[in-house]
Amino acid sequence: MSDILHRLQRLGTDFSRNGGGLRRLAQNPHALARMPLSPKVLVVEDDDAIRALLVAALRREPFEVHAAVNGAEALTLTRSAEYAVILLDLMMPMVTGVEFLQAFHEADPSSRTVVFVMTAFDDVTIRHIAPNLVHGIVRKPFDVPQLVAMVREVALARMPAQQTAPNAVAELPPDADDARPVVEPN
Repeated sequence: MSDILHRLQRLGTDFSRNGGGLRRLAQNPHALARMPLSPKVLVVEDDDAIRALLVAALRREPFEVHAAVNGAEALTLTRSAEYAVILLDLMMPMVTGVEFLQAFHEADPSSRTVVFVMTAFDDVTIRHIAPNLVHGIVRKPFDVPQLVAMVREVALARMPAQQTAPNAVAELPPDADDARPVVEPN
């Protein structure tokens, strides 16, 4: 009997003695994916409003979302956790986005973390960032649902196969690490 209860809990269902039947624990369609093995996403943004918006939007997805207000705080977080995706602002106090990228790569050159840079900068400024450090560029102002969809696809694809829920795996083409998508503002 405990095996059945365990499987029901994994599916977001609780066996309640009060009602004598099964009830859903959460209305969120991603309840199954909100298991402890959810991919981690780090939002690094010094603007409080943008950071709060991104964190709120990403927490509606099957992610464990962390936030940092600058590159120094982000480096501290990356030392204690492995992130599937990092959304990184370039212009921040203390440690800039570019400085964070260099330090992050030096600390773990073999990291599989996907980094999307969020910026309002022009192409000339962005060209100075080493292409092997950034997987994509997101132009500000950005479309939040489109950004969340991009993070979802990449984060779920980066999870090991045994950790993903059935039908929740997004496949990346073999050359996906070489591509640098650009999300343009609407």
